[in-house]
Amino acid sequence: MKPPNATLLSVLPASTPGQADGTRARWLPSGRVSGSLPRWACSLRFYARCCLVLAGASLLGGSEPVAGTDTPAGGSAGSGPLAGLDRLWLHQGDPVTGRLGNSTLELQTPYGRIQFPVDRLSEVRFAAGPHQVDTVIGVNGDRFSGLLVDPILTLRPQLGPALTLRRDLATRLVLGGRKAFPDHRASGLVFLLRNGDTFSGDMAGGAIRLITPYLDVRIALEEIESVGFAHDQPLLASLRCADGRSAEGLWPDQEIEVVLELGLTLRVHPARLAAVQRPTRWGNGTAPPDPSIPLGPTDPGQARPGLVWIGPGEFVMGSPVDEQDRDLDEGPQTRVRISRGFWMGIHEVTQAEYQAVMGDNPSRFLGDARRPVERVRHRDAAEYCVRLTRAHLAAGVLPGGHAYRLPTEAEWEYACRAGTTTRFSHGDDLQEHALEDHAWYGANSNSSTHPVGTRRPNPWGLHDLHGNVLEWCLDGAGSGLPGGEVEDYRAPAEGLLRIARSGSWLYGARACRSANRDSYGESTRSSDLGFRVVLAPVEP
Repeated sequence: MKPPNATLLSVLPASTPGQADGTRARWLPSGRVSGSLPRWACSLRFYARCCLVLAGASLLGGSEPVAGTDTPAGGSAGSGPLAGLDRLWLHQGDPVTGRLGNSTLELQTPYGRIQFPVDRLSEVRFAAGPHQVDTVIGVNGDRFSGLLVDPILTLRPQLGPALTLRRDLATRLVLGGRKAFPDHRASGLVFLLRNGDTFSGDMAGGAIRLITPYLDVRIALEEIESVGFAHDQPLLASLRCADGRSAEGLWPDQEIEVVLELGLTLRVHPARLAAVQRPTRWGNGTAPPDPSIPLGPTDPGQARPGLVWIGPGEFVMGSPVDEQDRDLDEGPQTRVRISRGFWMGIHEVTQAEYQAVMGDNPSRFLGDARRPVERVRHRDAAEYCVRLTRAHLAAGVLPGGHAYRLPTEAEWEYACRAGTTTRFSHGDDLQEHALEDHAWYGANSNSSTHPVGTRRPNPWGLHDLHGNVLEWCLDGAGSGLPGGEVEDYRAPAEGLLRIARSGSWLYGARACRSANRDSYGESTRSSDLGFRVVLAPVEP
């Protein structure tokens, strides 16, 4: 289409999708176009920029937070001159601002076609290549991947004609500046799929049925804490109730009907599920264990502020030989039985918690005491546990025979996997589309730690197990796992090397996998190395 002949206002954005916008404008002389092409042959990119006539000063100098990123200093989500507008990024990196004309967007997923009302979406990320997928993110943080059916996007600027763009020209669409992660989620369940998709809602029927060798088990949805599915037997499920009960059996081979929190209904086969979990509501960090609440040794299911109860059970430690990014020391896979339950810190020990117990803060990344403590030697982490135990015993709030300590490597991976057998506790996520929602790691950390609890938890409610900082374990470092079947596995603490687990702000996605193992000298101080505690019976 031939562009208008009038003098044009060219929008010159000084930003990319990951930065605050500093839009400015300049006038182009009438008849002047780039290169030697006639005016009617201007590129679609140039035309889209030129047709966006700004409404005076209302769009000049604005600043808008991008969904899923931190709000710029001095600003707030939903404020400023761009609040309420939609922003579409083209492949050249230039954002076009206005209101999306499409009332719905339709996504073809592996489990069916879903038609999303646009007012229930916060962001769309378009496929970057022929073998990539599009990602749709709801206003509640739900994530769906597939192929967008709609070939055309219509954007209406505040003034001027509507722009019609092919969706393959776009890279990202942020809708209305809405946050992708609200402070609270509705009640119901969160479904984690093997491809990394995540959505929340309620199952039809009001109960979960498992088929065991002896009888069929039906458990009401309100009693469910989490359900994990085996990697090699997709219908084999391990169910865990809020009161500590557990069951294992086959999920019926039929589709599940889910009424989404977004108001839509879809059907998904259980073979596509990695886990089903009860949503958690801890927000941006949680309080440390409260010493004023006595801990009963015969009441393991009782809630402990700052701790999560991890019941006894079995799991397969390590990774299968065909897992993407697998390292040799992650095998041979070993079936480990955890004979006694324990409480685990809901997140890594923070700088505030460490300072209160130890009287100092060795961390590199200061400024927010909710960040995890780092640059802690193995012996310092162990000493923290000793002092915390001593303080709580003196206050009379710990029962005899219990103490804080570092987790064993087996306990750590058991809690991290939370009944799953996939690369990450949220699914295999082979292209790492969903990882940034669950971990601070090299691709999204901005080369720094972040306050604990600000990424999504795993199915058992534990935060930061896939990133932020590596975490010391009790075990010494060997060359691999023992294989076979082992009860309460722990490698002897021989030599100078100690195991550390988790990913960190420094490393890429492969280090964030549930099976990834690392080791450091026990005197190492590193800005990506911290720890979390467990509370468990003292070994005889």
